[in-house]
Amino acid sequence: MLLHLEDINKSYIQGKMDVPVLHDINLDIEEGEYVAIMGPSGSGKSTLMNIIGCLDKPTSGSYVLDGNEVANMKDKELSIVRNKCIGFVFQNFNLLPRQSALQNVELPLQYANVPRRLRKNLCVEALTSVALEERMSFKPTQLSGGQKQRVAIARAMVNSPKILLADEPTGALDSKSGIQVMGLFEKLHNEGVTIVMITHAREIAEYADRIITIFDGQITSDEINKNKVVVKHSDNASEVNAAQENSAVVKGTNEPNIIEKILNADSIYDEFEDENSFEAEESFEDYSNDNGNLSGDNDGAKAEGFAASGVNGGER
Repeated sequence: MLLHLEDINKSYIQGKMDVPVLHDINLDIEEGEYVAIMGPSGSGKSTLMNIIGCLDKPTSGSYVLDGNEVANMKDKELSIVRNKCIGFVFQNFNLLPRQSALQNVELPLQYANVPRRLRKNLCVEALTSVALEERMSFKPTQLSGGQKQRVAIARAMVNSPKILLADEPTGALDSKSGIQVMGLFEKLHNEGVTIVMITHAREIAEYADRIITIFDGQITSDEINKNKVVVKHSDNASEVNAAQENSAVVKGTNEPNIIEKILNADSIYDEFEDENSFEAEESFEDYSNDNGNLSGDNDGAKAEGFAASGVNGGER
């Protein structure tokens, strides 16, 4: 069993009140499954995603990830799990705006201390796998919404994690780009990647093999999807990019600093200007000065990252 959640409860303290968000969640996910967790805003699905992604811990209950009890892990161990075991894809991409697609994909490898030469090869391979070999030097401002999400998927998969955890992966995309992203997920699933996708939309959930519905913090149904939608992914870069060249981002895309929480940006901050970092056109410090210091000195930046992920705030 890859994921085992037993009697998971989560509450938040608001003033003097204890606000329950998740109630007695019991969930098993096998390696290689493609699961959608579906629910309306406020249902608890984002809080559940944070617990599955080791971004937050339950108030009570047991979460066993790949045979290891998460409650027993220290912060450093959790950072390693988030970096190597789980790949994250977010609705609003969370790309560093001053870095190229290649540099954005490089970040998890830097934190994992992968050697420079191997890093570049892995990044090129990851971007090629999402049909972005023609856009490697482009910065996020030069990319369409669908292309940004494919960069985010390449970043999530570059360390070959066991789990791809996607939070509303099509929520900021137009319908055509969203379908292409779902085609890419199908390709990854066929290659053996375990996918857990959080969504509020039934039409997106139907791309998964299994649909779990959550409402008011409780799982109300867990069923095999008999109406699975299958879309073929194209590996032709020119074809895919031409289709997405004018794709729109239909929701706001302010990049919150959740990447700090996932990758432990205290370490990235030091490494980003290292001489081993390729194509370091602009330092990570430039980005942190514009978006809140990510070196660990600014609690506001950390709070923003937590809120973006739904931890102690944001959508639950």
